[in-house]
Amino acid sequence: MRETFEETGLRFDPLELEGPVRTDTVSFPFDGAWYAQEQSFFVARADGTTVDLSRLNEVEQGCIDEARWWSAADLDATDERFYPPDLPSLLHSLAPSVSPSPSPSPSPAREVA
Repeated sequence: MRETFEETGLRFDPLELEGPVRTDTVSFPFDGAWYAQEQSFFVARADGTTVDLSRLNEVEQGCIDEARWWSAADLDATDERFYPPDLPSLLHSLAPSVSPSPSPSPSPAREVA
């Protein structure tokens, strides 16, 4: 939860997370060094969608061109690099779980006499 806040500015209650929906270990280069990382992916529902990158250090901020939210369809259609490469299929497999709650139906209009 700490890292999610540091990287996005969004706070989540750990008791409200679903999952993990995926766990793995990856190795990757970053800033001239190789890292091995164990990672777990969870489903979280956010109250807002504004991302705050101000907690990233200078090197991390230098690696980000843009912060935005992507749908599974957006990821399927892009040539941009993202991780994990099978994220669209993971999102599609979770579709009923990650879909937003339906908005309440508006109350029927009342006629005033």
